[in-house]
Amino acid sequence: MLRSIFLSILIGMLVASCGGGGSSDSASDPADINLKVTSIEQPTATANAGHSVALDYMLESGTVEEQVAVNFYIVNNDQFNALDDTDSTSEVEQYYLGTDSIEVVSVGDNRRSVDFALPQDMQSGGDYFILAQVDPDNLITEANEDDNEFSTADNARASNITLNVSTIYSDVTNIIIKEIVLEDTTVILDVSDYDLTQAPVLNLLDEYPHYGNAHIHGHAEVVIEGPVPSQAVLDAIKLKAQIYVNGAWTDLNYWDNNLAQYMNYVTMNLLETDAVELDSDETEDKSVPSHTVDLDINIPVATALAIVNGIAAELTASDVPALSDTVVLGDRAATELINSYNKFGIRVLIDTYNIVTELDETDNIYEAYVNVYSLPGTRASSDYMIEKDYVKSKGKKSKVKAKLDMYTRTGLQTNTKYGVIEKSEISMPFYILKKSADLFKVSDQHSAYVNSLGDTGYRTTIEFFGDELYSEEYWADSITRSYERSWNKEKALAKSTFFLGPVPVTLSSGVEGNFGISLSATLSVNPDNPILSTDNNLPDMNFDIYASAGVGGFGFSAGPVAALTLIDDILNVYASATLSYNSNTDQLLTGTLTTKVKNDMKTIYGKFGLYVKYRTAKWCKKWGVPYPCGTKKKKKYKWYYKTKALYDKKATLLNKSKSWSF
Repeated sequence: MLRSIFLSILIGMLVASCGGGGSSDSASDPADINLKVTSIEQPTATANAGHSVALDYMLESGTVEEQVAVNFYIVNNDQFNALDDTDSTSEVEQYYLGTDSIEVVSVGDNRRSVDFALPQDMQSGGDYFILAQVDPDNLITEANEDDNEFSTADNARASNITLNVSTIYSDVTNIIIKEIVLEDTTVILDVSDYDLTQAPVLNLLDEYPHYGNAHIHGHAEVVIEGPVPSQAVLDAIKLKAQIYVNGAWTDLNYWDNNLAQYMNYVTMNLLETDAVELDSDETEDKSVPSHTVDLDINIPVATALAIVNGIAAELTASDVPALSDTVVLGDRAATELINSYNKFGIRVLIDTYNIVTELDETDNIYEAYVNVYSLPGTRASSDYMIEKDYVKSKGKKSKVKAKLDMYTRTGLQTNTKYGVIEKSEISMPFYILKKSADLFKVSDQHSAYVNSLGDTGYRTTIEFFGDELYSEEYWADSITRSYERSWNKEKALAKSTFFLGPVPVTLSSGVEGNFGISLSATLSVNPDNPILSTDNNLPDMNFDIYASAGVGGFGFSAGPVAALTLIDDILNVYASATLSYNSNTDQLLTGTLTTKVKNDMKTIYGKFGLYVKYRTAKWCKKWGVPYPCGTKKKKKYKWYYKTKALYDKKATLLNKSKSWSF
């Protein structure tokens, strides 16, 4: 294989500064280290400029290798064949498609599937042959460097294998829902959300609406091929979510960040794209934009009734004898019933109003399934409790993701010890480009007892990135507590190394911001009346993401585009518990519990991305075959988020009161 002088210099410097990029098993025999593409297949023989094309190929390796790049190009077949066989300088129409970046290559044959966007500005349609170049920058030292290129125009074949490209639709947009990912495919219709024995109304004027909690969480990945519509058009494109009930698709409610209410659609909430800055000799390596759209979906009351009653209609009386004709949400008898008939199709649709005229309308729908159960919102136990689990995950692990995990419990102790208790546990794992950490963990508990005074008190601990940030406990007969504190914190994550295009990039990222708590509690034990009251912000926080990026080697450079807020959140937990006790007769009289949980969360908003500068090969003809005869300067932007906010919502997560007479 012929190599240019420039590539040789580039390889040497990159290996020296990046530690070689790709890695090999140190125990491998150097004579076994060899990588080559042995075949390329096209699922379809035609493709459209500006739109995606799928390729399957086989990569053969003599050893296990890590971080391997394979570049793909297409070359105009007729123009190439028209060149004089000895012409080693003339350039024909050719395009770099992209890079398949492979984390681990196994020994033997590795079958790979890739999906690239053909350039929108292709000058000519017609037949193009495909070129694959393994380890384009020689980051892996191989036993044979002369078999790193593979062409579907190889003269050894009886006929060329070509891709027929049309430029007719290069100016036509195509919007695709590539996937939807649900955080949990089990949906619990919980009486903490609403009670179907009544007709609750979602009061949208309430600062923290109660009947508005989402039942289905996740995200959709939306791809835009061809020309990207204007910002005004993007803002007008709507997504809808539906569930299949009683033979028909029924609209679900979608949280709209801008209107701060549930609607039957949602928009993508994208920020405007900045102008691309290029040097005079650079061209942009444009990739198909991919946008993460949050799914925060609520099942309306009427639809929930139809779901539960539809399940009941599928069963005979012998299946669940305890059931009446109509199942009330929260009825524990419904559990057995729903176990057998609880699978429902859901789907997400985009641009249902046809604001954009598209190349293909059939890929505007993505379907999945959920399993729906009806269970009480509180759990039975030997004591009297109000409990609530709450998990809210936003974003995508391979980009940026934040997850709030909460458990709260307020209760009466009525066995051997008589008293009132409250406990809250909150944590937040997060991800940046698959690297994860626990931003914080909070554990806060209070108790008051009439017959175990040493157990009256509180204990609070806070961890930040696994290190103890705050810890306090105090136990006495009667306590009034008021405490506020905030910390400015910064913490780096482990470095991420990956390919962006053909460039090995090392990204250093972390979070910085403010973490605060506000704790207020009254614990008292009058002779026969333990009282507990707490009102805590756990936490009150704001954290932004920072990042820096670097590559090694002459001609390579990279940098972050980061102005992204990970999370703004105030989680308020209010609990009140009282117990009346007659010490003369050792008899419990009455007990009351109240728990309110409110959350004000705005997460993942702003811009976060990277750019890299690099060179791709220029292909010429000599002795009848293509060979790399130079380089072209490229700049590539990779946007993970350009969003006004994935999620921005105030909601009452729990508002429940109970009383008992003993």
